[in-house]
Amino acid sequence: MDPLASTIGAILPFLNYLRPSKSPYLLISIVLSILLVIYGSEYQGNLYDFLYRAPIYGTLLFILYMSFRFVPEELEIIKNEKDAEKIAEIQREMDAQYKFSRSIIICASLIAIFSVFSSGQFGHFLHFAFYTSVIINIALFYLYMFFRNIKEENPFKYAIFQISFMMSTFIIASSFILAMVDIFDQRLFFNTIEAVDDVTGDVQLLSVYFDWRVIDFLVIWFCWLCYQIFWIFRLRSIIKLSIVG
Repeated sequence: MDPLASTIGAILPFLNYLRPSKSPYLLISIVLSILLVIYGSEYQGNLYDFLYRAPIYGTLLFILYMSFRFVPEELEIIKNEKDAEKIAEIQREMDAQYKFSRSIIICASLIAIFSVFSSGQFGHFLHFAFYTSVIINIALFYLYMFFRNIKEENPFKYAIFQISFMMSTFIIASSFILAMVDIFDQRLFFNTIEAVDDVTGDVQLLSVYFDWRVIDFLVIWFCWLCYQIFWIFRLRSIIKLSIVG
């Protein structure tokens, strides 16, 4: 088989998952995460920083909520479809989404660990808290993979690929932002600008300003922790089904 055709054939199912009818909030989550990661403020924590971030925070929380409310198109097809073969085909596609989603989240978690440790400033309690939540996330999906091979619950209530990809996006974005936070400054939520006197060598405090990057991190961290809770409840349901089965 032509290598190009094989590559295209492997990519097409992934591109199909990205369609607005399947993942309407995915692109928004990626754009919002990028806007927070790449933004370099020149305003040093004043009102302009808040005006920039307020609509981003609001939209993040809104799409977080809506991602749980969105009903996949497969559910409507299953309800109205009479052909058993067609239903089986949809179920196979959903199963492929589950497998792909697990891989994405585990990979994102490992990238997050790399990002935080490579920042060269690991050691603050916030680093340990974030690291612990990522390790829990990895262990959660190891357990999920194990029990799902035994018994699966109804997969059609949520847009699993969208939830998984958004969670992965938030995991990576939060790790990038945490790596950029001056975590060992005088206070967690504030940055300081200091200067060293050339004559005496004394350090002079020039100004102190609010560090919005800490809030950026906490907001995105909160978003993917909500998804983590979602997966914990799904794992709980699968374990119950496995025991009953």
